Amino acid sequence: MTRDWILSILEQLPVWCWPIFLWDVMWVTLSLAEMEGEVAGLFTFAVTRQGRIIVLNFYEADRPDPADWTRYAPREPWAALDLGVLSALREVLDGLGAIELPAVPVSIAADMWLLPPALDPG
Repeated sequence: MTRDWILSILEQLPVWCWPIFLWDVMWVTLSLAEMEGEVAGLFTFAVTRQGRIIVLNFYEADRPDPADWTRYAPREPWAALDLGVLSALREVLDGLGAIELPAVPVSIAADMWLLPPALDPG
């Protein structure tokens, strides 16, 4: 329930129904605040011509995935890497005479690509 929603309802109700509506707003707000940790989902409300708030439906939120791996491993494991340790390791390996192979560019002609028989133009 937002302030704009409450004001739009008050514009449509007769003035003598405002206390009834505002009383229900208070109780619904208190009830939702009390259930905040217990219930997760979406409520839909309707307002009668007399200003009473009615809960039309409750759509329960999705339950957490039981196979959620993010509880056991970080989402960004590379963020925990210490680059100082990696550069020190690199210096040690360079000092030991580790062999570094140069990258060789490879060019593949367009006609060398292997296509499935259904897509092969030839």
